[in-house]
Parts: sequence; C-alpha cells; structure tokens
Amino acid sequence: MKCFALAAVRRSLPLALPAVLLLAALAGDQNHRCLAGEPEGPFPHAGLLPKTEVQALSYLQEHPLYDGRGVIVAIFDTGVDPGAEGMQQTPDGRPKMIDVIDGTGSGDVDMTTLRTVQNGAVTGLTGRQLKLDPQWVAENEQVHIGWKRGYDFFPSALISRLKKDRQETFARRHREIEFQLRTQLANAAAKPVDKKKGDKQAQGEKPPAVDKKELTARLEQLRQSEQLVKDPGPIFDCITFRQGDRWRAVVDTDQDGDLTDEVALASFGQERKYGQFAEGDLHFAVQIYESGELLSLVVDCGEHGTHVAGIVAGCYPDHPELNGLAPGAQILSVKIGDPRMGSMETGPAIERGLLAVLRYQADIINMSYGEPTLGPDEGRLVERIASAVDDRGVLFIAAAGNDGPALSTVIAPGGTTSTVLGVGAYLSPEMKAAEYATRDTGQETTYHWSSRGPTLDGALGVDILAPGGAIAGIPRWARSRNMQMNGTSMASPSASGSAALLLSGLKQAEIPYSPASVRRALQNTARPIAGSDPFSQGPGLLQIERAFAFLEENSAAAGELLRFLIEVGGKQGTRGVYLREKTDTAAVVAHSIEVKPIFPRSTGAPERQSLDMRFRLRPTADWVRCGEFLAMNSSGRRFEALIDPTALAPGAHYAEIEGIDTAHPERGPVFRVPVTAIITESPPSLEKPARLEFSPGGVSRHFLSPPAGANRLEIVLHLAESATPQSYQLHCVQADDARMGADANQAQSVRLQPGETKRLQLPILPEKTLEVCLAQNWNSLGDSALEWSVQFGGVASSTGTVLLTPGGVARLDTIAGPHRESLKPQAALTHRRYWLAPQKHTIRPLVAELDRAPGEDPVYELQLEYALKLAKKASLTVRLPANDRLFYASPWVGYLSHISNKAGRLLATDDFRPEEVTLKPGDYVVRFTLRHADPHQLAKLASTPAQVDQKLDQPLTLTAYGSLPDAVAGQHPFSSESLAPHEQATLYLVAPAADKLPAELQPGELLTGGVKLSTVQAKGADPEVALQVAAAVSKPAAPAAKAGSSSKERAASLLELRLDQLRALPADADQEFERLQKRLLRKHPHSLELLQVGLHRLDGVKVRKQQLPQVVAAADRLLTEIDTDQLARTLGQRKEADTAAYDLAVKQRKFLVDALYRKGRALGYMELPDVVALHPIADQAALDKAFAGNFSELQRWVDPTETDYFLLHIRQQRRQGHTGQALALLQRRMPTAPSNYWYHKKRRDLFIDLGWDHLAAYEAAWLLIEYPHGQ
Repeated sequence: MKCFALAAVRRSLPLALPAVLLLAALAGDQNHRCLAGEPEGPFPHAGLLPKTEVQALSYLQEHPLYDGRGVIVAIFDTGVDPGAEGMQQTPDGRPKMIDVIDGTGSGDVDMTTLRTVQNGAVTGLTGRQLKLDPQWVAENEQVHIGWKRGYDFFPSALISRLKKDRQETFARRHREIEFQLRTQLANAAAKPVDKKKGDKQAQGEKPPAVDKKELTARLEQLRQSEQLVKDPGPIFDCITFRQGDRWRAVVDTDQDGDLTDEVALASFGQERKYGQFAEGDLHFAVQIYESGELLSLVVDCGEHGTHVAGIVAGCYPDHPELNGLAPGAQILSVKIGDPRMGSMETGPAIERGLLAVLRYQADIINMSYGEPTLGPDEGRLVERIASAVDDRGVLFIAAAGNDGPALSTVIAPGGTTSTVLGVGAYLSPEMKAAEYATRDTGQETTYHWSSRGPTLDGALGVDILAPGGAIAGIPRWARSRNMQMNGTSMASPSASGSAALLLSGLKQAEIPYSPASVRRALQNTARPIAGSDPFSQGPGLLQIERAFAFLEENSAAAGELLRFLIEVGGKQGTRGVYLREKTDTAAVVAHSIEVKPIFPRSTGAPERQSLDMRFRLRPTADWVRCGEFLAMNSSGRRFEALIDPTALAPGAHYAEIEGIDTAHPERGPVFRVPVTAIITESPPSLEKPARLEFSPGGVSRHFLSPPAGANRLEIVLHLAESATPQSYQLHCVQADDARMGADANQAQSVRLQPGETKRLQLPILPEKTLEVCLAQNWNSLGDSALEWSVQFGGVASSTGTVLLTPGGVARLDTIAGPHRESLKPQAALTHRRYWLAPQKHTIRPLVAELDRAPGEDPVYELQLEYALKLAKKASLTVRLPANDRLFYASPWVGYLSHISNKAGRLLATDDFRPEEVTLKPGDYVVRFTLRHADPHQLAKLASTPAQVDQKLDQPLTLTAYGSLPDAVAGQHPFSSESLAPHEQATLYLVAPAADKLPAELQPGELLTGGVKLSTVQAKGADPEVALQVAAAVSKPAAPAAKAGSSSKERAASLLELRLDQLRALPADADQEFERLQKRLLRKHPHSLELLQVGLHRLDGVKVRKQQLPQVVAAADRLLTEIDTDQLARTLGQRKEADTAAYDLAVKQRKFLVDALYRKGRALGYMELPDVVALHPIADQAALDKAFAGNFSELQRWVDPTETDYFLLHIRQQRRQGHTGQALALLQRRMPTAPSNYWYHKKRRDLFIDLGWDHLAAYEAAWLLIEYPHGQ
C-alpha cells in the first residue's frame, strides 16, 4: 500500500485534489443555494481541518498553553518540506522543525573522492570547474566531492513537471538548430565533387566546405537524436568540507559551477537552514556523516508527509483557522518513503527513524504508512517498535489502512501491532460541507474504505477513530498552498495532534503518563458512532477533553501506566479469539487466556513486586462466559473463557471480556480480551435474490462457505430502487495466514443506474469462509435498495505442484464445483528458475549517527553480492525466497535488493515483494542487505542463494491427455469435457522433450508455470507446474598431448609461458616488464606476439594518453616485421595451395590490423585538447599525413566501418568535416553494444563538434549516470 491518502472517493491510492478546486466547487454550490432563495451562511472553516469533532477547540479554549508545546512529534512519511508554510515556527517562537532526516538513503551522495583546491576551484566529478568561496576552504586544502542526479531522488510529481518544462526548452533549441540546417541546405550550391581536391585533402589539406550530402546527414541525425537521447534530468555537483567545529556541504543547485552564490549548509539539526534547487522550487536539507564522506540530500518524495505534518502541528499565526491540531508541537521529519520504489517504506528507514526518535527524545511517532502482513504483531521491526513504546515511553500512532470495508483488512503496523495505536477514518457532516461540497451532509459515519479488524490473531485492529480528511499545507514545489486529502493517513495525524495536546497538558500539569495510559484514556472516553460497528471504529471517536480528565483522575491508580498483554490458548502472539471458519463455530470451545503486565526494562524489582491488582471479568455478550474475578500480580494470570457461538445468527459478532479494577471501577476496562465469531449463511441463489437496503456509507456483510471444487464466485447486482445512479464497493475477503493484501482481497467499484443489472465474476478459494461485503459509497447520496444473488462455480485441483522431467508425464486431479462446468485445461511453462551463489558477503557494524542511539545496541548490516550474467535481453525477478512477503513479520530488518550494471549504475531497488525488471544483455551485480543487532544471526545467512525467475521468450505449452496410455503414446490430446456437479476428472500432462527446452537451461534449473482449469481462478489456486532439468551428461575427456614434442614446439610453449608472465604483470611493474621484454626480444627479435604484448601495455586505457609517441613507435616496430606485399600475395592465393603459409598469413594479418588500428588511434589522440595542452603538436601537416597514410593502409586489410574499427573511421570522417556522416555511422553501431562507454563518449564529442550543445549536455550527463566510475 505504501501511504494512505485518498483523493475524494478513490480507494487505496495516494492521490489528492488541490483545495482550490474544492473551494471553487463549494462556492458554486453556495451560489446555487443563493439563487434558490436560501440564505447565505458563513464558510464552515472548522471542517477544513477537523478539530471540533475531537474536542480540540474547546480543550484549547480552556487550556490555551496546552497547544502541543513541549511535545515533539516524529513524522514517519514521505518527508516534510522544511520551507513549507505552517512549518516555520511554533506560537511561542520556537523552530517548528527540529530535524529533517532521510532514512531511505535515496538522497545519499558518495563523497569519498578528495580534491585539492587550486586557484580557488576544484574540478567536480561532472567535469565542471567549481569555484569556491575563499572563506570556506583555504588554497591547497582538500574538499570532498560528489554528484547527484535529481531524477534519482526528486518527488515523482515534480519530475513529471520538470520533464515537461525541460522538454520545452530542449525542443526550442532543437528547432533553432533544425532551422539553421535547413537554411544551409537550401543555400548549398550543388557543386560536383572535386576528386583531385579530395585526394589532396587526404594528404592533409584543409577540409572542404560542408556539402549537401553532409548537411542532409546532419539534418537526419538531428531528427534521430531527438528520439534517441532522453532527458537525464539535472545533475548537481556537491562538496563537503570542515569549517571550524562543523562539517558543511555546498550543492551547485543551478548547475553553473559557481558555488560562491550557494549556501554552505551544516546538518539541518545544527542550524536549521535549508537550500532550494533552482529547477522546481524544491527545498532540501543536508545531513553530513562519516567525516564528510557521506552526504545526505534530504527532500520529500511527495506531498503526503508535509500534509500529514500540517494536520498534526501546522502553525499559521496570521490564519489560525488553518492551524493543525497542536500548533505548539515541534516536528521531527523522518523520510521512510523511498522514491526508488514508488515511495514505498523500507525497513532500514523505519529503524533509523526509531533511532532518531530516541536521540531527540521525541514523544509521539505518527506513521501514515503500512503494509499487509503475514504475521500480526511479530518480527524484528515490531520488536524495535515495542522497545521504543514500552521501554522509552514513545507513543506510536499509525494508520489502520484503506482496504475496507470488509473485515480483517487492517495493515501493519497500525492495525496489527499491540504497541501501536491503529486509527480508523471518521467523517463528519462539517467535513462533508467544507472539504467535499456535498449537497447533503447527512449523518456522521466512518469512511467506507477505512480498514476493518479483527486481525488474524484476534485483536480488534482498529484502536480508535479520528477524522480522516483535511485540507492542509503541502510542499512549496507543488505550487499550491494546500491540498485536500482523505484516508487513514489523515486520521492518524489527527489522532497524533490530539495526543500532542494531551501530552502537552500532562507535562505542564506534571501528571504521570505512559503510552499505555494515554491509549487507555483515549479508548475509555471515546464516543461511539451510531451505525458503525466495532471493527471499523474500535471504541469510537477520540475525545480530548474527556481523555485529559480521565488521565487527571486516574494517573495514580494501580497499573495505570502499564500495558497488559493478552495471549489466548497458550499460543504466543494470539491476542484474541477469532472464530471465522465453520469448524471454529460448530461447537462450544474453552479458551485459556493469559493476561500479563508489561513493565519497562528499567523497572526495578521492588516496583514490579508491588503490583497486586483485583479485577472483575465482565463479558459484554452472553455467548462469552468466564469466571467473575481475577487476582493478578506482576507475573500475570491465566483464566478460562467459554465461547458458545452455536446459537448466533449469521453475520459478524463481537464481544469483549473487560478487566475492571475493583478498586476503581469508574476507570472502565484496564484490559480487554477481544472475541469475534463469524457465522456463515446460505447465499441467495440466482433464482431467489435477496434485497438489501442502503443509505450513504451503509455496509452490508455476508459470510458464505464456498463448496469443494468452487474457485469462482458469480455475483449478480440489481439496483431495484433509487432515484439516482449509485456507486457501491464490492469487497470479498478470505482470511488466510498464507496470503495477504491483494492475494486475499477482491475489490471492485460498481456503478449502477436505476434498474440496471450487472454480473461479476471473482476468483475465490474453495472451502474457505468468504465475506461478501457491499457498501454504498458515503458520497453516493440518497437511499437505495439493491438485490443480490450469487452462484459458486469453477474447476479446482487437489494436486499441489505438478513435477515433471523433460518428456515426462505427470498426473493432475480435478473436481468440478456445485454446477456443471467445462474443463478446458491450459498448461504452460513460463519462467526459467535458477539460483545464484553469493560471490562474497560482508557483515559490518553501522557506525554513522543515523544508525546509532544512546542506550541502544549497535546495528550490523549483512551485504550479499551475486554475479548475474545475461546473454540476451531478459525480464526477471530476483529474490531471497525465505524472506519473500516478510516485512514487518521478518526476523531481519532491511531486506532490500539492488541491481547495478557492470559500470556501477544502480538500475533497480526492490524489497520483500520483488517486481519484474527488464535488463539488457551484460554483466550485473545483485546485492541484498539485511540488518540485525546480532552479527551471529546475520552470519547464518552468508551462503544464502538468490533465486532468479526469468521470463521465457515464449511460453512452452504442455499437452494434456485424458488417460495415461494416451499421454505415453502422444495421441488423442485432451480438449475439453463437460463435468457434472462435483464430478472428478484426471488429466495427464506431458512435458516437452529435452531437445525442445531453451538452450540456456543448465543442470539443476527449473522451468515453472501453471495450469488454468477455468476462466477465473484465485491467485494461488492454479496448480503450479515445475520441470526439473536433469544432471548434465559428462563430456569425454580431451585427448592427451602427444609425447616427444620437437624442440621448436617446446621453445614456442616456453615463449607463450613468458608472454603470459608479461601479461600478468601489474600496471606499476613497468621496470620488471621492460627487463623481461628486452631479455625475450634478444632471443625472439621478430616475435609478433612479443611485440604485440608491449604495444598493448603501452596502449592501456588509463595510460595511453601519457605515452602516445611510444604507442606509435611500438606499433611501427611491429609493422616493420610484416612484409605486407608478401602477405597480400599469400592471402590472394587459394588456401589449398599452401595451407600452412595461408594460416600464417591470416595470423599475421590480425597482428597487422591490430597495430594499424592502435597506431591510428594514438595519432588521433594527439589532437585531443587535454593532450595538446600538455604536448602541443609540433607539425600539424606531418601529423595529418601520418594519420591519413595509416588509415589508408588499414583500409587495405579491413572494412573500417566494421564494429572493431569504426571509431577510427569516425575520426577520419571528423577530420574531413563529415561529422554528420560520422554520427550516422556511430548511431547505426550503438544498438549492437548499448552499454559501451566509448560509443557514448564519441557521441558526446560529435554533438560538441556539431555545436548541438543541448544534445551534448544530455549525453555528457548520461555518460556520468551510466558509467559513474568511468569506462
């Protein structure tokens, strides 16, 4: 899910509608009322950011100084804009933002490169000369340098806008150049080519004027380049340096190289200053770690976090009606949404946020984020959260989720974690009027999309209700003052702001409190909402005044500051009774329930021993029975409860066993044991539909038992009665420990006209209780009557995974549902599955301040690195299977994967639900990271293989047969068959033979796929198919070498051994190389192999520019050893005339061509600006002649436009002024090697030669992005 904000009535999407549009719509509605003769009323400002509903305004009227001052609220979200309106100061003049932290690492900049300041400047990694302010760093001192691409960490909405703006600028420049070229082409004189002139030019004369052919080539390449060269986005140079007692960072925000007009920023928490990027009006803060070697550029990745912070604590001194609930509170912003994954939260970000909360001693965490989880209330992150809450006194409040209206849809951590207060979304008439311009505000309600409990382990899930919509401030880059959003994302900060008011008052009044006591006060004083069930609202809508009074009265009561843990049935982690399946409710069942007080770690033995409480156990329903009294000490107590659901009517039933302190019964429940029972019903048939009555926001639940063989639900909806069209949510859920989120949910929006009928089909699982929930949207006005009916169908399989071998046969058993069905099997293998062994692993302690907090254990990180090689373009998914789908429930923190290309560019970042990525041919590095406080636990994972599921180019179809003999004989393939209700049928699948399998398949690998038995099947219901590749047949051993080799053969072998020694010498062993080469040359003065080894060493990528004359000399030395005339004569003969001589000539030609190419490249490099600056050309004419002569000789032996030589051909064309034709050749060759550094560098150089500055700038940026470490 990521973050939980909705626009208007959209479900489960982080969208929003600008407030200006809503206000305009509302104004239109008011004008309509005025024209209708109704009196105009004042604007309902209170509904913009709801406060009255939770008693915040009346609380502040009575206690104006309890406005949140003294309270720090951490916002775990997309990040908060430090320059946003409302985020500058508190009412008493304190800074609103105390720090701004990026926990995701998405804004990290590697600053490990050092540069010495010369003449007040350094050369940045982008190639720009960076001018420094002399007050920052003295001459000859060092600074750290790095760079960052804006599109790698900017908000996605801003990137979209920037791309549009930049495209307009780019296109304008493009049109200018096109106009110039077309003008030149129109004026070009059609003169014949002067061949003599061409000959003279080849000998070094000045190139002729640009002719029509060249202009035509340039025009065509300009057109192509517009499509080929994409916008890389802005790229910023960065520097860090130490100034006095602080590290500072400077970012070239306008990309002009002049840093003197930039601000030297310290880490935000030190001075609370921020910068702004020139493009997009995006504010940023910095954090500097590891002595300047790591710079974090902190920006928000969406409007969501600033909006949430505005609800909690926005402060507008001149417009107090826009204030958040607690304008006096301060904000600690922790960015947990990673823009590299669509703003998905990450484990490391949450853990870093928790550590920051402890460092700053924040009071409240608001987290309007969350995910479905396989394990409620378990996992390493849950343990870290519990420690912060129970041991450090932090109140953690989070969104319950937007996955309603069906039950068991709450998400982690908000709805599934005991120590987190999960908040559902409430909607008042005032909110409807102010935020939505609703023509009929109706009654208060819960939003229909707000997630419902209970959790799979029986907890209620929704702990409290708060307003779930608001118009609040957003970041400056969004170019709007505020925005309307709704969702439990807004309900959570409404609760957090309310809690900040409470804590502000409690602190100032010196009233003891704890997270548990605040939770208890909010729940025991909440106001139930009529028409809403406990699963959607918990105890009801929070009420601040009543909660404060509760805390005043009960702070000294026994056990008031403690949390009480509920465990049912002796199963650790089961926090309630949840009877959902038919087998659960068929009889009376006794449950053993343990209640245990949880003390902070710092609690001493005397305080623990002093706890001695007496409780009255009070069931809230007569189908729940238990003993009346319970005495409890610090060890807790166990009691038995009898649950009798056998007489309950169909539907969802909820009860609690309340623990009432007999000494202070007025406190209300000290603890609650939740009990839920689901009773199924017979579904309305297609022949006899049932009628349902709805009003706006109304919900109707029905629990059905799909029969064996059923994997499809057909549901018919008919709008029987309504004056207007109506919108409904159809939501079907089957609770399952093995599935979560979208896998267990089927949700559809249904729009019906009066009298209209719609038929829908949904995939389901057989024999698993199914909730069919229908809800009329809260803003679909007017009452309605809906007729509904269902029918189960489909064909299911009792077979699990079907295992095959090449050419093998496997059995598949099927069964029809309760109606006649058509069995039409479709089976195919779609993916190749293989495994990668880790190339290396590292376990390191995380020492940066970001990963540490006083009193907390150190954190260690395991990094697993794998090599992935692709021979062709492929779509694949890489995962660590044991960690799949585990996030909050994972025993580790930070299961993240990163895929980089060979050059070091990060291509993809993913998490516990890896998505398919498409990669080009090449070599890649895959890295997985996991975190834990115990390095020994991480060491257990050091040899974990990574699983790769690579999509096949074409699926491999598996043939089905109706009998084993037919399958073996390969005759009478099965097509289709009509099955009677509950009829069973057996199929036999035949796998392709070994010679039909993909050639790249290796021994031990699998081909995987599935079988589709009917048209609609639930995810996970299709039988899986896996084909195992057998072990490889061992190849015959190579024949042994013949004994008695000649002395000539032994000498050649010895020379080859020495040549290998030369090749293996490191770059810094030049003296040893020269000594050994000279000794060998004395023995083998005419050895082409020996001369070539010397040439290649001189012509190395990193050293050739420093020794170009030596490269030319070495090439000439080799060339003198080859009689080219004799070589030509030999190659011109038939090979059969003298096979040995011909083979030798072919070998010599390779040496010849290699030397000519390297010599030509060296001659060309002598004209490069950086080479000329150090070694000016003494005789240009001689150089031109040498290059032309060498190129002419190369043309004798090869086609210089071939892949291995065309770069030299391009240089020749550039010397002739044929830059457009050179670019055409280059762009024809680039698709053959899309990841070749030199091709992209050459294209940049050609763009510069042509004066196409906009394209040159883009290509230069892409060079840096694609090859961050150079070629």
